[in-house]
Amino acid sequence: MAFDPETKLKYKPMGTSNSILSGRISWFFDFKGPSLTVDTACSSSMVAFHLGCQNLRNHESDMSIICGVNIFVWPTDWFGMAHHGFLSPDGKCYSFDHRASGYSRGEGVGTLVVKRLSTALRDGDTIRAVVRGTALNQDGRTPGVTVPSTAAQERLIQETYAKAGIDVRETALNRICMLLYVGTAAGDPIEARAIATAFQSNARKYPLILGAVKSAIGHTERASGIASIIKSVMILKEGLIPTNANFEKPNPKIPFGKYKLQLATKPIPWPLPGPRRASINSFGFSDLPAPLARQLQSAIRNPPTNGAPEEPAPIQPMDKDRENNKISEANRLDETARNVEKSANGVIKVQTVRNSRIFVFSSFDEVGLKRNFENLAEHLNYLGSTQAKTEDLYLNDLAYTLSNKRTIFPWRSYCLASSINELAASLLKGTGISKPVRVRSAPIIGFIFTGQGAQWWGMGRELLGFVSFSQSLQDATAYMKSLGSPWLLLDELLQDKDNSKINGPSLAHPACTALQVALVELLFSWGLVPSVVAGHSSGEIAAAFCSGKITHEEVWKIAHFRGKVSEKVMYKGAMLAVGLTITDLSPYMNRINAKHSGELTVACLNSPKNHTISGDEAKVDALKKLLDLDSVFTRKLNVVTAYHSKHMRIVADEYLALLQSVQSNENSPTKREIQMISTVTGKLVEGELG
Repeated sequence: MAFDPETKLKYKPMGTSNSILSGRISWFFDFKGPSLTVDTACSSSMVAFHLGCQNLRNHESDMSIICGVNIFVWPTDWFGMAHHGFLSPDGKCYSFDHRASGYSRGEGVGTLVVKRLSTALRDGDTIRAVVRGTALNQDGRTPGVTVPSTAAQERLIQETYAKAGIDVRETALNRICMLLYVGTAAGDPIEARAIATAFQSNARKYPLILGAVKSAIGHTERASGIASIIKSVMILKEGLIPTNANFEKPNPKIPFGKYKLQLATKPIPWPLPGPRRASINSFGFSDLPAPLARQLQSAIRNPPTNGAPEEPAPIQPMDKDRENNKISEANRLDETARNVEKSANGVIKVQTVRNSRIFVFSSFDEVGLKRNFENLAEHLNYLGSTQAKTEDLYLNDLAYTLSNKRTIFPWRSYCLASSINELAASLLKGTGISKPVRVRSAPIIGFIFTGQGAQWWGMGRELLGFVSFSQSLQDATAYMKSLGSPWLLLDELLQDKDNSKINGPSLAHPACTALQVALVELLFSWGLVPSVVAGHSSGEIAAAFCSGKITHEEVWKIAHFRGKVSEKVMYKGAMLAVGLTITDLSPYMNRINAKHSGELTVACLNSPKNHTISGDEAKVDALKKLLDLDSVFTRKLNVVTAYHSKHMRIVADEYLALLQSVQSNENSPTKREIQMISTVTGKLVEGELG
């Protein structure tokens, strides 16, 4: 029917054209990067893999998705292949066997996701193997267009290893597993000879181990490269080389002994410890070879006493690479800081304390959430005590997967747990689980930054277990030291209560600002970015940094200068937060102002029912005493200076002069699209600061 000119097949051109296959996938998933369909016959998916890796090396994309597809659509394909001698007469494939006489066709679809190693580590992905190198070439002129070239294959293997910076001799000693796909009387000997020459058979002590995938599942033609990669990754992961299917005795045209090649006639444990490597060859029928070198390198432990190699765990992100893992980084605090001490030599000590993790759930409907709870609880109960030794690691991975590796649907909930049993019990009983909510749009997030007065001697210590947070404070410490600060910020933050000087103006300002800058960077690393920011009092310094209006250095410099000049205020001042409206508060202030010299000032309008009063300490104390008699909420701030009062006029000119050295970040290419509200005018801060 497809070829009947009288039949109207509206979707046949788009449905059967090879050129649109990749485009349709990009359209469905809304992928924006390069999208192309490759047809080089049996090496198609391997060539696509090479192009995908090349795309990553050129930084054209952050991820490549490579699919290999082979399905039987037209019976006419079989006729031509059979007449040309491609297909085995008995429908079986005998790779390297004396019966090699063609191949049997196989259908299949395989997909691989590839990222740059640094990106995969950053994203917390489980890494099954590392691609060390890929390359392509063409045989050129041979006795026939389908006849392979030993020299071309040899050159390409050597080129692939050279590009990857791997010594062929070192790889040969590692006894690599070669996966080959010819399965014909003419093709197998040529490829075997190329391998023997490329990997220097004369210099090798041990034979190379050969394998093939097509004898087990048939030759999947265009998808065969992906099939081979999947098999090689499984071999690398398991450390076990499987038997070659349909093997009876070696092809007499291949001198296995001379070439020092070995066929897997039974399952073979990976022969040697250390990094495992596999090389893959793939060819089109016009002989476009596409070799690939893959490697699995992880912490190989000492082998068991029976001599069999242990299974290496998949490569996992190192702790220092996981700071961008959003919620998983918070969960990792179970393994890091809760109490931080400073040793005698100034090194930060992190004590481990068990901590809860957050487990995120979502579904299309509210009932689906309940099903998720029940299914996971059943799974956790099944695990029982089997995960006891690795419980922390398992919970970290589970929390990370639920939050970062699952589609987030409209109905959402979460719970906190510190053990498998606690999580299972919470899910079954419904205790500790947040009320399910339906989210219709992304929330608008705002950050409000505090000024001085909220500081305390132990602030921020729990967060030092996060790389981005601690690194920011280390950078701030070094920069402020270069400005002439008489103290080291991190050292002061690690002082005990009795020795802490955190409430001194010269330290309180830069400490509060630096801590909030570090917190911003931590939240950004989790993907938590505000739409708008505002700063209370000197909190505007950190707010300006968060909105991208000033740089790291400028925010630390401004805070340092503010603390420096505040230290010079000669008057003994204080500040008091009061829970009253301005109408109710004014009579109290008038009574104090009438009895005592000086003047109390409304420094901050925190809310319609909360204000901060600033002035001479004696008058502030008198106001607090008066308000306490009437049971009015008050809180005296941890400051020794009456900020936002007449006390500050004496240093205003000096502070303004110091700020002249601060440069705006308005034209920076890294400027963030975050709005800033001025707490002085109540309006958006537009244009340059100041």
